[in-house]
Amino acid sequence: MPRVLVTPHLLRRQAAPFAEILTAGGMDVVYPPGDVDTVRPGELEPLLDGVDAILASTETMSRALLSRHPLRVIARMGVGYDAIDIPAATE
Repeated sequence: MPRVLVTPHLLRRQAAPFAEILTAGGMDVVYPPGDVDTVRPGELEPLLDGVDAILASTETMSRALLSRHPLRVIARMGVGYDAIDIPAATE
């Protein structure tokens, strides 16, 4: 079952349509532990083990991070992709 990590604080543990849709599509929706701030360096990476996709906030997705955790999908809540290394994500 594909796993989707949802990091935005506004979406964590919400009974919301996005979670129902992903679950109905056969995906396992997971969230960071309560006090983890995934925007702070070093706090996101351990959560990416075994994750296939991420619904992200403003977390930085560098080439190094993406090479260690090859995600199939990166979706951003908000505007822009300036925190994501697009060529590395494309590869």
